[in-house]
Amino acid sequence: MILTLVAFTANAQEPIKALKVGDKIPESFWQQEHTIYQNGKTTKQNLSAYKGKLLILDFWATWCGSCIAAMPKLHHLQEQFKDQLNILAVTNTPTKEAVAFLNTNSTVKDLNVVTITADQALKQAFPHLVIPHLIWIAADGSYHAATGNDQVNFANIQNLLKGDVQSLRQKIDLAKGSHIFLQEQLLAANVIQSYSLFFKGIYDGLPAGHKEFIAPNKQLTGISCTNLPLIEIYEKCIYALFKEKGIAYTYKRRVVEGDAIVQQELVKADEHPYSFNDSNDLYSYTRRGAPMAEFTFYKHMLTELNANSSYNGVITKRATKCLVLRLTGDGNALKTKGGEPKQQWLTQKDTYITNYPIAYMVNRINALSGIPLLIIDETGFLDKVDIKIDGQLNQANLMASLSNYGLALTEETRMLDMFVINSNPKK
Repeated sequence: MILTLVAFTANAQEPIKALKVGDKIPESFWQQEHTIYQNGKTTKQNLSAYKGKLLILDFWATWCGSCIAAMPKLHHLQEQFKDQLNILAVTNTPTKEAVAFLNTNSTVKDLNVVTITADQALKQAFPHLVIPHLIWIAADGSYHAATGNDQVNFANIQNLLKGDVQSLRQKIDLAKGSHIFLQEQLLAANVIQSYSLFFKGIYDGLPAGHKEFIAPNKQLTGISCTNLPLIEIYEKCIYALFKEKGIAYTYKRRVVEGDAIVQQELVKADEHPYSFNDSNDLYSYTRRGAPMAEFTFYKHMLTELNANSSYNGVITKRATKCLVLRLTGDGNALKTKGGEPKQQWLTQKDTYITNYPIAYMVNRINALSGIPLLIIDETGFLDKVDIKIDGQLNQANLMASLSNYGLALTEETRMLDMFVINSNPKK
C-alpha cells in the first residue's frame, strides 16, 4: 500500500504556479499532459509540439457568446500564419459536453477547433476572472501578454512576430460588479460623496452586464454597467422611469432617430453585442453616491448620459400605431378555473397562460418579437385568466385566438409615452 502511494506521487504532475506577463514559461508547462480534442479524437498530450512558434491560448466556454463569435476569425488567422502561429482553445467544460457543442454549434462545427477540455492546470497557470481571455506566448517561450479576443488581429500578430509587443492592449480583470477603477482599500480614510465614470470602448477585464448597489434601506447607492451597447445603459434608466408611471417598458416603446451612423451605434450594436469588430461601440458607466430612491437615482443617471454622450434620450408623447385590447363579452370565458399557475411561450407552437392576470400576458407578448406592434390593455379585467393562443405567435393567430375569449384587438393610433433617442444637437 505504501509503495503504491509513493509510485503514484512520483508520477503525479506538479501544478504550474501562477505566471505573470514577462515570465519565462517553465519547462513543466510544456510537459504537462492535457485532454486535447482534435480531428474528431480525444487524446492525452503535452504541449511540447507547440514550442518554437507564437502560441495563443484562447480560454472559452460554451456559454460565452463573444468567445464563440470570435472563433471563425481566429481560425482564419491561424490559416494565414500557419507556419508561425498556433492557436489552441482551452476550456474547463467537461470533455463530453465541449465535444458535443463543437460538433453541433453552427458557428464552429466546420472549423475543426483544436481544444483542451476539462482544464484546471492552465487556469491555475494563467488566473483570470473574465473570458474571453487570450494568452500570448512568444516563440522564445516568454509570456508576452493577456488580452481580449479583439486584440487578435493580423496587425498585432505581425507586430509580435517582429518582436513588438507595445501594440497589444493588456487585459486587467476586475471583480464582477465592482465600481470601475475604484479600489475600496485606497479610500479607507475617506467618505465618498459622489463618483461617476463613463467611457467608450470595450474594457477587456470586465464582463458585459450591470449590477446595482443597494443600501440597507433599499435605496440605490450606485450602479456599474460594463461593456454594453449604449442603448442598453440608457434603457436601464428608462425601465425605472416608466415603472414610476406604472408602465412596463419594452423595446417596442423605443424610437431611434438619426442617420446610418446613429443606427449603427444604437441599434446594430444592441442586436450584435458580441461582434468584436464593433467593440468600440460598447460603453461602460459607473455611478456612486448617497442613497436615493430608484426613480431619483435613474433620473440623475439619464441626465448624466445625455450630458456626456453624443445622444439625447427623453420620454415623450408620440402618435404611435398600436394594438388596443378590449373586452367584448362579460369576461366569463376568460376567468381562470384555478389550479397551479402555468405558462408556455413558444413562437412556433401553442402559447398559453393558466391562472395569471391578463396584464401579465400583455407584458410578455410586448417583450416578444412575434407581434411587432405594441399592445395596449384597455380591458379593465382584473381577475386571473386562462388563455391559449393556437399555433405560431403572430398577429393573425393572436387576434383569432383572443376572439374565442370575448377579446378584440384592433389597430389604432394613440398618443403614447415613448422613449425617443437621437443625436444630441449640443455635441
